[in-house]
Amino acid sequence: MQFFFKLFLVSLMMLSIVGCGGSKPQPTMPKWYLSSPTSDTNYFYGVGEGSSKESATAKALAQISATISTTIESSIELNEQDSTANGYSQETKSNLKSSTENIKFTGVTPIETKFINSLFYTYLKVDRKVLFNSLKRGLDKDYSKASTLFKQMQSEGTFSLLKNTPKLSKMIHSLLTQSTLEILKSVNPKFNSTQYRAKIVTLKTDLDNAKANIVLSVKSRNKLSSYYRDIVKKYISNYGLTMVSNPNSVHNKANLLIVDVAVKAQKKNVKTSDPRLRGANFAGVTIVLTTKSHTGKIVAQNRVNVINISKDSLQDAKIKTKKFEKKIKKEGILKILI
Repeated sequence: MQFFFKLFLVSLMMLSIVGCGGSKPQPTMPKWYLSSPTSDTNYFYGVGEGSSKESATAKALAQISATISTTIESSIELNEQDSTANGYSQETKSNLKSSTENIKFTGVTPIETKFINSLFYTYLKVDRKVLFNSLKRGLDKDYSKASTLFKQMQSEGTFSLLKNTPKLSKMIHSLLTQSTLEILKSVNPKFNSTQYRAKIVTLKTDLDNAKANIVLSVKSRNKLSSYYRDIVKKYISNYGLTMVSNPNSVHNKANLLIVDVAVKAQKKNVKTSDPRLRGANFAGVTIVLTTKSHTGKIVAQNRVNVINISKDSLQDAKIKTKKFEKKIKKEGILKILI
């Protein structure tokens, strides 16, 4: 009996010891993580947690990105009317989140890092001035590339303007919609984003005016070619370029490009097991598009090959333009021409 009583006392003591050990207070999250300071005129502050220092830092920077995004959204909402006048668009707003999430942060300084309960907690700051200068250099570089390309296009002449307009338009569109200007304004409120945007808009206007001066004359060699010529003219017109039937009517010949459409078509022997095509006529058609300057110099030449089908006649197959038109829709009229 005494043996069992002693065993009971020993068990009770062990439980008491275990209980005391289990009641040892666990480390809690850092105070700065629970209530990080708000950003000031010199720094952005951010906190984050993760399974590694890198992931904790990434979350802290993501918090700063969200702060910048919220600041910009608030500014746009408060100045909606002015924003529209200054060239903001719905697309710019929709791209805002993506742009801020992809900020390449510089001037990052860790303040404190803690490792608690298998997690890293990071507290850091980002120097506004360093970040602003880095982002501004990137914007200046992108603008300089676009401006330099436009000057090159102008010096090389009308064909270069026609050929490179899509590329330059894309660059300008990116400058106007990637939200970098709004981010810079948020990082440094003294930055004159309106003035900078005006520079980009001026470049766009100059490109539009240069494009408007391009004149094309589209010719065909024979009746067969004329069917395909009309398709080319249709899509050139849809692209917004000016066309004339008589090249001599163009006052400034340097703005003129002449597109010659030549078509060769012949019977094509095609083996097919499709019962719907039994007895059909197949025509192999080659459309040759030759673009010349006003001096007659060939500046581009392209060939498009299609196989047309007609149940009526070989001649009907030769003049069908649906597949040619489908190719233009897919690739764009400029790619077909140049």
